[in-house]
Amino acid sequence: MKKAFIKSERLNRIQLILVNSPLGVTRTDLAKKLGVSRATITRDIADLSINCAIKEDEVSHKLTLDSLSFLSNMNLTAEEIEALHLATRLLGCKVRFNYPAASSALRKFGEALKDYALPVAREISNTAELFESHSSFNNNEYSEIIKTITSGIVQGRSVSFDHYSRKDKKWKSHLFSCYCIEPYAEGNSLYLIGFDEDAGELREIKFELIKNVCLTDKTYSISDDFSANEFFKHCWGIWTSVSSPVCVELIFSADVKERVLQTEWHNSESTEPLPDGRLRWFANIAEPREMLPWIRGWGSSVEVIKPEWLRSGIVAEVKKMNRLYADDLC
Repeated sequence: MKKAFIKSERLNRIQLILVNSPLGVTRTDLAKKLGVSRATITRDIADLSINCAIKEDEVSHKLTLDSLSFLSNMNLTAEEIEALHLATRLLGCKVRFNYPAASSALRKFGEALKDYALPVAREISNTAELFESHSSFNNNEYSEIIKTITSGIVQGRSVSFDHYSRKDKKWKSHLFSCYCIEPYAEGNSLYLIGFDEDAGELREIKFELIKNVCLTDKTYSISDDFSANEFFKHCWGIWTSVSSPVCVELIFSADVKERVLQTEWHNSESTEPLPDGRLRWFANIAEPREMLPWIRGWGSSVEVIKPEWLRSGIVAEVKKMNRLYADDLC
């Protein structure tokens, strides 16, 4: 038992050394670092290669580990696994695409839980099927895009792709240093966040508007100052703005007041109950236009107070709808 434990620890150490040695390390160096023979290291490498992609340079004989194949060992409670499951289920329900990596991860979670939490394991397996049931949908390339972008983030390599500009109505080539992938539940989509080398700015790009994604040899590093939470802090969902956030003021009718209060709609929101039972709602939003579908969803139960241009936009839409349904209003 002690011998097996020592080997297990040694294999973990070899993995960590390889992960932290992107230029590679020889078997002899590993043997010196771990205080074992070169023959032992050779056997250990053979064992590790079963689950990890370890490459050996033909000239230098240095070993490198494919960082994307690195298997992390971690201990998770059933509640922690369920938390990850819920997040993944939301992704599977809202962004419908075939995603083998997500399905595989969920099935591993389910397998780990089946002996002592079978109901949870079954639900996790059901969620895994979500990612396997969208093979006929036209977003099958999502998983390949995610795979390439993940490789770029892990290896610190920029990607190139063609992006469709809705403004110019044509495809343009871009060199992009990827920072993260952001799911957008309201839009049933995914966005790529990073530095656009051609535009010289940090921006977000919708997955459906890119194609021909390829890794390049250009390297980059993500600034320690970057935080996705800060980047989207004032966004209603995904739309950012270079201008200061705009104060949005709405008044909800008394009949939906309790429903509005049951949910935190934005991290900057505040509310004020009115004497007549209505509810005044405030929030600082980067791009209020992104709120329009949500505002429309409340129908006549909400009134836009400010900004004035947002109120005017809603008034214009109401007039158009009035003309559209004019015959039914008679």
